[in-house]
Amino acid sequence: MNKLFSFLLLLVNVSALANQAPLIFKKVLPNGLTVLVCPVHTSEKVSMQLWYHVGSKDECDGQRGLAHLIEHMIFKGTNNLSETDIPFITHKLSAQCNASTSFDWTRYYFNVPKENWREIMPIMADCMNNCTFKKDLLNAEMKTVVQELKMYKDYYGRTLLEKLIEAIFPDHPYHFPVVGYKQDLWSVDDQALHAFYKKHYLPNNAALVIVGDVNADEAIDAAQKAFGAIAPHWEYEKKQHYLSADLIAKTVVLYRDVHRPLVMLAFTIPGIKEKKSHIYDFLSCVLTNGKSARLHKKFVDELQTINSIDSVRLGLFDHDLFLLIFEPKNQNAIPQIIDAIVTELDEIKLNGLQETELKRASKIMQARFYDALESNFKQAEMIGESFLATQNPKKFFKHRYLVNKTNEQIKNILKQHFRPSIMHQGLLLLIDNAERTEWMHLQHQSDLEDAKILAGHIRESEVEQPRYSQNVQIYDVQKKSFPKPTVFTLDNGLEVLSHHNPRTAKISIQLKLKANADYDSDELPGLYKFLSQMLYEGTKNYTAQEFAYLLESHGISLQISPGIISMSVLKEDLSKGLALISELGMQAAIPAQSLEKVRAQALSDYYQFLDNPSSIAQQLVREYFYKKHPLSKNLLGNPGSLLHITRDDLINFYKKVFTPYKATLAIVGDIAEYDLRALIEKTFSAWQGDAIEDLDYNVSSIDKLEDIYQNLDRDQTVLIYAGQSIDRNHEDYDKLLIFDQIFGSGMQSRLFQLRQQTGVFYTINGSLLAYADNQQGLTYINTIVSNNRINETKQLIENIINNVADSITEQEVEDAKRMILYSIDDLYAKNRSIASTFLYLKQCKLPFDYSDKRVDDLSKITVDDIKQAVKKVLKSDRMCWIQVGR
Repeated sequence: MNKLFSFLLLLVNVSALANQAPLIFKKVLPNGLTVLVCPVHTSEKVSMQLWYHVGSKDECDGQRGLAHLIEHMIFKGTNNLSETDIPFITHKLSAQCNASTSFDWTRYYFNVPKENWREIMPIMADCMNNCTFKKDLLNAEMKTVVQELKMYKDYYGRTLLEKLIEAIFPDHPYHFPVVGYKQDLWSVDDQALHAFYKKHYLPNNAALVIVGDVNADEAIDAAQKAFGAIAPHWEYEKKQHYLSADLIAKTVVLYRDVHRPLVMLAFTIPGIKEKKSHIYDFLSCVLTNGKSARLHKKFVDELQTINSIDSVRLGLFDHDLFLLIFEPKNQNAIPQIIDAIVTELDEIKLNGLQETELKRASKIMQARFYDALESNFKQAEMIGESFLATQNPKKFFKHRYLVNKTNEQIKNILKQHFRPSIMHQGLLLLIDNAERTEWMHLQHQSDLEDAKILAGHIRESEVEQPRYSQNVQIYDVQKKSFPKPTVFTLDNGLEVLSHHNPRTAKISIQLKLKANADYDSDELPGLYKFLSQMLYEGTKNYTAQEFAYLLESHGISLQISPGIISMSVLKEDLSKGLALISELGMQAAIPAQSLEKVRAQALSDYYQFLDNPSSIAQQLVREYFYKKHPLSKNLLGNPGSLLHITRDDLINFYKKVFTPYKATLAIVGDIAEYDLRALIEKTFSAWQGDAIEDLDYNVSSIDKLEDIYQNLDRDQTVLIYAGQSIDRNHEDYDKLLIFDQIFGSGMQSRLFQLRQQTGVFYTINGSLLAYADNQQGLTYINTIVSNNRINETKQLIENIINNVADSITEQEVEDAKRMILYSIDDLYAKNRSIASTFLYLKQCKLPFDYSDKRVDDLSKITVDDIKQAVKKVLKSDRMCWIQVGR
């Protein structure tokens, strides 16, 4: 279900059920800047986040979108930094940098190796006080922001949410979208930006959060040195915003060219500042988190009236929204489904939650908390938002759930805030053919309007070269010894890779079969994914609901996809988790009564694919370049195959692919107390199965490339420029990997510089190693553009690929090598990523000390080596365009 709602980009705050909250040091500097430091000495990365208590709700009429535009322009230079300095410094320090704007806050963050965090501090401080907002740079970025606005319009779920929020908050600034309106953006100037910036970007309106391997006193001293001279504005006050209360329910209906409807039910609840958000997070777990959640069990499994359901709290400070989002199977049944959901909520109001529901939700919240402890970025995010909203940086770490008290709280909030008379509805419905022509006309008029206005926003100057970045101190990457697995093999052929990592009280388990996704049926496309979904429907010892409750009541997360089963368990439940994976491998039920439900979900997934231009374009690329090759398969299948899959097909395929033959089990986490070999032999030794044949991964060369066009009615067009490259074990792989960092990865890349100069597109990325694995990979440049700028974009991309190889520099290569070397730390930062890394190294037939040797391996590669390797594969006459849009 989560993939349905990726458009929300919402933060669901984790409330802690742990025995201890992280230790947070707080210091308010003399100028009012709050510094919050959370030392985590088990991590190689430091997350530094600067949170400003200003968002779109602080804008005035006629200036909607100003806060978001400033977020973009912050990276465009200061009195000390050129417009390219921040991207180049970020790359030079092997960091990641980005920003985001909400209704209530704006955040800038750097995730940086622990050796380099001190270099970031003065840059963040400079951006607080010295931004220039040059008019020429604003012209280019204005086009980019309008492209972003147009791009979001094609995410119809997001558009529906914006329209629903607009209706619910008629007299509160949440009424206005964060990105703003293009008519306001067209007319904004550098003076307006500067005035807004100087008014709100103040040390006494900000919090600096640092999480990672740092000394708290040293970090606070560094903050004082960097930020201390910035003057506060003590008279600054946050404006209080009013929302008129009423007994009213709003309904928004959005008609678009989609294959499946979507429904949002929205309830206004207290904002984060009221310090009750943890109750609503708990409620979300009860209602929709997992197959045994109340609404999922009722409507997806029992009544089978919807394909999926989810819930989320938006995370707004003043007044929040709790959303129930579902995909109905029948558009005409939406009113009846909504009535039935209301009935379920009324039942909880009357009788409360069952003991099993409360304990299950508590366990899920506990598991979420441990997940957050594995991520410095996530902890910094929680600390920053908590502090701005409640002035308590530990708020989201402190909640403990007393079952009886929580039950009463949930009954009370449902009675107060979840009444039909104040339940708002958002409906995304299929556009009628009679309205399609009018919709296309509106899109065309919008394109013409944009082109006319933006034609007056011309950037005349060249992209500024970096200045400050030349003075940044960098450190050579030191050789490290990364985790290695303990390896043993059972008599049945199952190989086990294990590693003890005590950072959190959780364990990651991944079972990778020899028959991976490439083994999907040729006769019945989509069979493997169909089978993967059926595995959630229980085993011979557990019904679907028993199986789901067993998982969720122990806080066990389970993901099943073609060829791999991934599980995360609390350390005390390792035996139970392994036993359940064993059941899935040997005793899956594949019940007949679940067949049509899963079939409907599989068809829904396919139709969602048809509504996503980027997914369509990527599938077209694979089908074109990998004809008669496993990678050309669409794992979603198609209606023709999905409608004909029988239970016998699933059972026979299950017996064929679920075998221990050359399967690998990776286990990483707090496992010291276990005799792992004995446990695994006891659990898996009875598993038997036939050998799996090898596949042919050879790729045929394409002598004459042809462009591909597919029509889809959207505001923007997806463009992919692709050609054939090399496989993972080719001698030039590392040379192209280094080049990828220079060419298409990050804000310093050559492709991103095109965005800087022209503003033609909002997003662009590229690689010379896309899909490179057992099979030959692709050169691959991907962007999304307005329909009236397609030809211009194509020319820009073709020009750069024909000239980029000869222009790369020694400095770029050294920076790229460091970025790759420091990124290895991320592969070993979490239990799950460590397990995945072990499996990847085994798949590629690389030694487990491969990461230890990367410093030496990359040091041998020269600039000339890279240029020669790039010229072999990156040529416009060996590439073609794939275009999906109007």
